[in-house]
Amino acid sequence: MLVGLDAGILDVLGHIGYLCLSIGMFLLAKQSIWGWPCRGVGESIWLFIGIEMQMSSMWVWGIIFLMMECYGYRSWKMAEKKLL
Repeated sequence: MLVGLDAGILDVLGHIGYLCLSIGMFLLAKQSIWGWPCRGVGESIWLFIGIEMQMSSMWVWGIIFLMMECYGYRSWKMAEKKLL
């Protein structure tokens, strides 16, 4: 364990992470670039939980998904610049 948080706290953090991911999906569906940072926060929370629980499947995939969120944000920013 990294910090040694109680399972109840990790559970609440998990709900917050999923809330951020859900809000991010909603914003992306509305074509708002703010969906990417929301999803990045959610992925970061789940990455922390995976590290805290010492579950390699959670933190390895958390890193992969976080990189995908960064790529998506960057792609949207670059497309936005091309429109200007």
